[in-house]
This record gives sequence, C-alpha cells and structure tokens, in this order.
Amino acid sequence: MYDQRTVLSDQVVDDVRRVLGDKVYTTIIPRNVRVAESPSAGKPVLLYDYRCSGSQAYIQLASEVIERERADACGVMVSMRKNSMRKVRGGASS
Repeated sequence: MYDQRTVLSDQVVDDVRRVLGDKVYTTIIPRNVRVAESPSAGKPVLLYDYRCSGSQAYIQLASEVIERERADACGVMVSMRKNSMRKVRGGASS
C-alpha cells in the first residue's frame, strides 16, 4: 500500500513505473486504517467499509484490470480475424 506521507513511497512508485512501464496499473492503493482493520473484522474491505479510500481504490483497480483485459481480448480477436482471413485468402496449406 502507498503512503503519501513518505518520500520512499514516491520513489518506489517511480522506480516500479520506470522499470515495468505500461505493465503497471495507474491506480494506487493508499495506506488506510479501514483496510488494515477489515481482516480483524473477518470481512473484505469492500464489505467492511465500502466508502473508505482504500475500498474505492480497489474498485478503481478492478475497473482498470477489466478495461485492460477487454482491450487485450479485443486485440487478440482482431489478430485472430486477420490471421484467419490470410488463411482464407492465401490458401493456407495443411
């Protein structure tokens, strides 16, 4: 989790993004007391406190993951269509 009060958190974010580039999601999960408390209550943070900043960040991250997966799936489908059209037009040999 990211702690906006520390310079180290900023340095880690910068380093990770520099090394991993676009593999890193833009959403940052903030350090949050409600997120830390939720396991003691035996609940996921979204059920423990839906409105806390940590829950909202996890929801944003989930949206980002879904969006990226959809984009990747569309790219795969486009690529598969192009390949199948090449085979049909080019008379692929088996």
